[in-house]
Amino acid sequence: MFHKKLKAFPNDFLWGASTSAYQVEGAYDEDGKGMSVQDVHQPPEGTTDFKVASDH
Repeated sequence: MFHKKLKAFPNDFLWGASTSAYQVEGAYDEDGKGMSVQDVHQPPEGTTDFKVASDH
């Protein structure tokens, strides 16, 4: 989508962000971590299984 002029955000606009544990923590099988839904989920062919994370 192309816009010639972008609309400005209001002065009181608040930005936000979120993450989830499996995206950030890594160590899917270390330190006594129990199984989660993400650990038993079979991802579609050719996509990540999230066993390697950003280790934030």
